Amino acid sequence: RLATTDIVFFTDDDCLLQPRAVEAAVALFAKYPEVGLVFGAVRAEPSVTPEGFIPTYEPPRRQILRGRLGKLRDAGIGACLVVRRQTALEIGGFDVRLGGGTPLTTCQDGEFAYRVLKAGYAVAHEPAAWVVHEGLKPWSEGAQYAYGTYRGVGAAYALHLRRLDPVALFLLGQQFWLAIAEIGRNLLRGRRKHLGLRRLAGLVAGVRVGLMMHGSLAVRSSRTSRY
Repeated sequence: RLATTDIVFFTDDDCLLQPRAVEAAVALFAKYPEVGLVFGAVRAEPSVTPEGFIPTYEPPRRQILRGRLGKLRDAGIGACLVVRRQTALEIGGFDVRLGGGTPLTTCQDGEFAYRVLKAGYAVAHEPAAWVVHEGLKPWSEGAQYAYGTYRGVGAAYALHLRRLDPVALFLLGQQFWLAIAEIGRNLLRGRRKHLGLRRLAGLVAGVRVGLMMHGSLAVRSSRTSRY
């Protein structure tokens, strides 16, 4: 709401914006007028020590996602997120019940991207728009991080399921399948101490919270896109 530019670039306080990243995102918006949001790459320095992990996201190539089911192919994160200001305002901005500073600490970016698609806009992935993430987390926090992350994911999509959005069921089904597949892989590899159960538990807890949340995000207007 406070921005004065047509394009707004979001990153985190532990990220370093890389040369030409802004230009790459702006060029993509210019080329594809239907795009309302661009996710860039979030990379870690190759020299990171094995003392912990850094959340990253690497889009394999430039791609344009359209329609609600496009969210099944999107895993972008808010550490490198670029929006058309008017699109963001039109769909009501971020849901303030999600993300940092709330009990549901994650997925405000994923939920926002889903509403961009629902409104008829496209979501793009652009590897040339990128940041370096310096947010090293110790391995001892891995289970807690997984639980919190996927609790937010479960709640975010359960909010749409509560509004009888059938695609939200596909999104949740995908997340549960990925969590169960991870547990299966870890069992086959003999990693019984690190199965990935916290991810699955977080999803279950998040769905429960999301289905019980009252009210909804105030969307200023709905849009049927010509694209």
